[in-house]
Amino acid sequence: MALVSGQAFTGLEAAASLLERTSHATEAAEFLSALVKAEPWNADARRRLAEIQGSKEALAAVARSADAPYDSRVAAALALRKLKSEALTGVDAELALLSAQTPLTDREVSKPYFVRSRLEAAAITRDPAAREELLAGAIAGDPKPRAPRLAAFSAALEARHYALAVAIAHQLLPQYFREDGGFTPWIAESFLSGMDKANRVMLARGLGEAEQRLGDLRAASLYYQIAQKIEPADSVGRSLNAVRVQLALNAKNEARRPIVTDALEQDHLVRPKVSAP
Repeated sequence: MALVSGQAFTGLEAAASLLERTSHATEAAEFLSALVKAEPWNADARRRLAEIQGSKEALAAVARSADAPYDSRVAAALALRKLKSEALTGVDAELALLSAQTPLTDREVSKPYFVRSRLEAAAITRDPAAREELLAGAIAGDPKPRAPRLAAFSAALEARHYALAVAIAHQLLPQYFREDGGFTPWIAESFLSGMDKANRVMLARGLGEAEQRLGDLRAASLYYQIAQKIEPADSVGRSLNAVRVQLALNAKNEARRPIVTDALEQDHLVRPKVSAP
């Protein structure tokens, strides 16, 4: 498309991105070089080309550029860290930290407005509770992006903080979504339809697990059914069956239990509680 396009330079970005995604960095550099010449103001293209070429000087120039988007400056600083370059000077404190070889500890990243540093530290920590705390700080600093909330949801599940996981997920769900309604195929098809399939499945399965652990079996059943409709899985099917069995058992025991009132007589036959088989 870059060769046959009627307008000059229109296919360079798409061609470079495709080659980068498919691990053809050397080939991508050709298109990025042309793109940088055509759009010298394109800081992200300059950063990507410098990263492929391993140019510390070009990366430092992007990181220091006040005209470049902050995301591009952060990416350049991280690339310098990867190349084991000296830390940047004369830049924001966060960029200096990200470009240095200093470990991204809680103490280092827990400073006002260090959103990108918290996200980077969360991506490399293995402790789900620590990751959860780092992501919470990043979300507080910049609540707009969706990705940190998805990561925080996964961290909360892994840390077994199920109530927190449900609270985070509810921030992602549309206001009109209701858990007390019955399942329909339309509900599954429209469930977070603006997200990619993997995240939709992850949220539905995770919410099913969290609600089951918290004892809200009807909500758990709804989310498990949504997950199965989007992408069936044997493990989710087993969890759904277990929830259905427990719901049926609860309904049976509800009909058998006594109703405590001032009157001794009951309006139905009271029977012993049934236990799961």
